[in-house]
Amino acid sequence: MMRYFISGCILLLILVVGCKKSEIVQPPSEPEGTQHEIPWPTVADAPWPMFQADPQCTGRSRFRGPQQGKIAWTSQYKGSAEYPYVTVDRGGMIRFATGAMLDDSGRTTSAYVFSVDAAGSLKWKTDIFNPRMSGRAPTVSSSLTIDASGTIYAGSSNGYFYAINSDGTVKWKFKAGGGILSGYRGANIGLDGTIYFSSDKALFAMNPDGSVKWQLPTYPRSGVTFSPDGKTLYVPTSYSVDALDEAGTRKWSFPFSVALGMVSPLVDSQGNVYFVGGDTTFTSLGPEGKLRWQYHTVSHIDETTAPIMDPYGNVYFTTFEGLYSLDYSGQLRWKINVLRLGPQLVCDNEGMIYAGRYDGFMFAITSSGRFKWFLDPRPVLDYYHEENRGCPALGSDGRLYVLVRMSEIGSVALLAVE
Repeated sequence: MMRYFISGCILLLILVVGCKKSEIVQPPSEPEGTQHEIPWPTVADAPWPMFQADPQCTGRSRFRGPQQGKIAWTSQYKGSAEYPYVTVDRGGMIRFATGAMLDDSGRTTSAYVFSVDAAGSLKWKTDIFNPRMSGRAPTVSSSLTIDASGTIYAGSSNGYFYAINSDGTVKWKFKAGGGILSGYRGANIGLDGTIYFSSDKALFAMNPDGSVKWQLPTYPRSGVTFSPDGKTLYVPTSYSVDALDEAGTRKWSFPFSVALGMVSPLVDSQGNVYFVGGDTTFTSLGPEGKLRWQYHTVSHIDETTAPIMDPYGNVYFTTFEGLYSLDYSGQLRWKINVLRLGPQLVCDNEGMIYAGRYDGFMFAITSSGRFKWFLDPRPVLDYYHEENRGCPALGSDGRLYVLVRMSEIGSVALLAVE
């Protein structure tokens, strides 16, 4: 009898130990709003391949940004850029576009895409105002986009959309009619390789070979932001943000309280949408177009403001009075009164925010709202224009690349900040 009792105890012990070993250990839960990188194989695997870094327009880099706030180098180029945007390709190649190039007689003649190495040396430039259009100034009002093959997409005020090889040769160009604006944001690329951009006339969906897939005249001057799964396109109009499927069919529409212009939606990794929805209203929607929350500011929000999101789900945007930070649920975290901040911000992988004022001054601000550094570029630049509205870019080398308009007609300067 004792033998059976001992045997039973041993068996029970084995079962208990075995159960403990087989227990499933749950990973620690993430804080609400934690963001993750969304794989997007059709866009270049580069530090900053497009407007606001990625197809969700988060404005967030995978890399750490500059810690010192010092200018490593500057380089000056001919041309003017009302909205000077910068992209950083693989190998540290910096791409940007300018217009209003001047000939020897002082006439504006052309617009170019520039390719510059990480030391600021010009490698090539490609004319994107060819053919010349009578009565139209050669300007560039949208950023560049780089796809996985290294092709660079650029629009011009001559009404043509260009695909440029990585060596600067033109791959193809498409006559879209009207200036290429895309809400100043440039092209976006779907997971199937479809290229989306807009002109004064329509929103276009293009195949990679330059043929038209479809076009919608109801969405002129509209940029495109993608859902995390790539199946929904968020497209702003003057009165709403619309959600379209990949065929261009409208799924839902969220109206603005007032008529706006170049609204730039941001989409987080959970599929929620964020945008300026009124003069003093910042809005967040769920993936199905239902209102999550709205935040009302004291001062006016520029309609071209592009909000950004840090790795923790906190949102940042500017108003005429300063910089706002909201948490994932739409509650105010902090506000900094810095007058005349530009509408474009960028964020590094640690949540550091980089902002520029219209007069060219730059700031680095921690996620908790503390100033890290302040940069006055005047000691290294003779003089610069007091209406800088561009968006900087972060490189994998930890440098911030900023294109600024100079007061000299037809001149821009590229700054590398470390």
